[in-house]
Amino acid sequence: MNKGVIKNILIVLLVSITTFSMIKCLSELKARCGLKNNLVKAQDDIAVLAQEKQNLLQELGKERKFKEQLGVNNYRLKDYLRVSINKI
Repeated sequence: MNKGVIKNILIVLLVSITTFSMIKCLSELKARCGLKNNLVKAQDDIAVLAQEKQNLLQELGKERKFKEQLGVNNYRLKDYLRVSINKI
């Protein structure tokens, strides 16, 4: 009878340990899935931000060219004004 009780206690202990291990494993898998989803979202955000950066750099280049053209036009107009004033 003593062997039967010990055997039952060991079986309950092993089932408890197995259940705990399975619950812990499932919890870790759920956390891992969450982290993987967060990583994918972060990578998507990085791709979007990289595209926005590229667009902003292109726009900045266009603005610089436009500013340079305005500077050249401004210089020409000032030179034209100076020549006109000298003629008067």
